[in-house]
Amino acid sequence: MKISDFKKLTHEKLKLQFSSSEISRLLTILIEERLSLSRLDLIKAGDISLKSEHEWRLITDLNLLAQNKPLQYILGQVNFFGIKLLVNENVLIPRDETEELIALIDDDYRLKQDKPARIIDFGTGSGCIALSMAKVFPTGQVEAWDISEGALRIAQENAKLNQLEVDFQRKSILEKQLEESQLYDLMISNPPYIPPSQKIEMEERVLQYEPDLALFVEEKDPLVFYAAIVKMAESNLKQGGSLYFEINQYLANQTLSLVSDGFKSELLKDLNGNYRFIRAVKT
Repeated sequence: MKISDFKKLTHEKLKLQFSSSEISRLLTILIEERLSLSRLDLIKAGDISLKSEHEWRLITDLNLLAQNKPLQYILGQVNFFGIKLLVNENVLIPRDETEELIALIDDDYRLKQDKPARIIDFGTGSGCIALSMAKVFPTGQVEAWDISEGALRIAQENAKLNQLEVDFQRKSILEKQLEESQLYDLMISNPPYIPPSQKIEMEERVLQYEPDLALFVEEKDPLVFYAAIVKMAESNLKQGGSLYFEINQYLANQTLSLVSDGFKSELLKDLNGNYRFIRAVKT
């Protein structure tokens, strides 16, 4: 089989699930990853014949894509803010919006002389936020919580892979409170925030493969994690310290109202124009 044959087969097999442009994007990533060739190398090589082991691997990948398995889980990795992260079905696949959040924090602190010395990430998952903070603020002490043992194993592997230091702890935001002496300069979280009523708007591959624990909250109390973190920030965020949230765009104003007292807070939009983040400074 040649590369052109595989491309034709892929478009035919996935045409009901993806647009043509999405299929082309998936093809580019798959072929580059599985053949260990850059896009320029592939252009120079032309329509080459696939080795048997490459053909088998690509056909297996195609069958998994046809079963709605996300590409990131098929490859077992994703690039996030210049960091290579291992991912599996124990962790949420890091989104572009979360990468935007990291870029926002990086920009906010770029011109400040005082960098955050102590940082905490609640609900760390793959460790994408915590590890990015360790990269952006190499002199800072970064702590990260998650209740999932599977997620923490992946996060710790990612720390070793990227040679970054983070203190990962198995703790629940809802159960564990910080000691009075534990003060932080920077608190960050992208907690679960999707009520079941919004499942109808979600892609089937997300519902089928990504962990419910990292996505969903009870319909009756969708802001439960934000409220718990704000409570901790009231006691354990230093004066002048910052709190950053990634939020549910449909609950933006309700979430903002949780951090109004004692904070200078604001809603911020993502690149798609949706209210996606809250930035709050303790006053």
